[in-house]
Amino acid sequence: MMLMGVGAFCVITVDVLAINHLGGISVPLLVALGVIAAVALFTLSGATPAALGLLADVTEGFEADRSAIMGLYSVFLGAGQVIGAVVGGIAASWKGIDGPARNRYGRTAESACPRSRHHGCHGRASPTGSRGCRQGGSMTVAIVTDSGSDLTPETISRYHISQVPLTVSFGGTGFLSPDELTPEEFWRRLLEPGCPPVHTAAPSAGQFKVAFERAFAEGADSIVYAGLSDTLSATLRSAQLAKEMLPDREIHIVDSRTACMGIGLLAMHGAEMAAAGVAAAEIATRLTEDARSIDLYVALDSLESLRKGGRISAAQAALGGLLSVKPIITVNEGVVELADKPRTRSKARDRVIELLTTRPLREVHVMYSPPAPVDEFREELVARLLAPAPALVTTQILGPVIGTHVGPGALGAVILLAAGQTR
Repeated sequence: MMLMGVGAFCVITVDVLAINHLGGISVPLLVALGVIAAVALFTLSGATPAALGLLADVTEGFEADRSAIMGLYSVFLGAGQVIGAVVGGIAASWKGIDGPARNRYGRTAESACPRSRHHGCHGRASPTGSRGCRQGGSMTVAIVTDSGSDLTPETISRYHISQVPLTVSFGGTGFLSPDELTPEEFWRRLLEPGCPPVHTAAPSAGQFKVAFERAFAEGADSIVYAGLSDTLSATLRSAQLAKEMLPDREIHIVDSRTACMGIGLLAMHGAEMAAAGVAAAEIATRLTEDARSIDLYVALDSLESLRKGGRISAAQAALGGLLSVKPIITVNEGVVELADKPRTRSKARDRVIELLTTRPLREVHVMYSPPAPVDEFREELVARLLAPAPALVTTQILGPVIGTHVGPGALGAVILLAAGQTR
């Protein structure tokens, strides 16, 4: 009770200071601040999942402010944990408290790897393909990515990957992508007449901290996160901040130096290695090496969406518009670059296929945005691939995060070069 009392006092004090400091705070944030004290009490008493559930319920209707709310929660959570540890240590020394050793989630060793109805236990796959906890004393590794990876729900489920969503906003209404906004719904909205401005926002450090803690609570011993290049998004920096909030945990951050299925294939490879029992540090090293062999080329209908998203300059976009070019872009060391500037759609399609088929490949991931004719493009691309044939060829629609920046009518692919080759 003393622990909870001290925690409540500190958290409520922080609430008051935050309100005074923020001044023009929005109503959703004010409501959230009003309940974070109660949430923090759950956390301080070891009931982290209950705390997160309460906060999720409160923020359900406030999509646009959810990232800020979760960020504030992570600040309060960190302060509460420090206070709780100090007060708990004093109480233990006074009363000689003794009992089963508990981890940071308040669980005993016997209950440290509970099953979740949504996620199960992360890490090494069992022979049946489901995630397992510790098997014969082996260490489990959780693979985490973000929704810039464009992985489908089916792939995420099959490979047992956790995904932290970015936010995509139409005007003033934000959606966690793809949790609240599927690719199909995104493109339907974007192609409607009078569509409001669309933009993306990176997850907060608090959102990553919640995802990391969930993975550990479900039995993971370590985490490997592979995500959007830090030159394209603040997402990786949020993940790094979350890692720093958990200094006693093993978390590896891998910069993909790319986007979309370039990240997705790294996450898939990481999951395969985790299932095979490879240690987290080794997985991170191998994924960093794989990232050097990833290339992508995409033919766009225009440069306008890239300009709106700040990925290229207004001058570049204006020049492309004046010349009526159908630009082909690539990502080089995390930077979006123009690879070529054909004048027609047919020439752009031929040129992007040429760029994709000059080297032997291990994997090809075709990607498109409506209303591009993807079936014809894939058929021609596959027919021109060099031998030996790639081990994996997939086709999928671009999701809301990447789709916001490339716009409709895009055709291209992410490729993984054959062994021994780098881009």
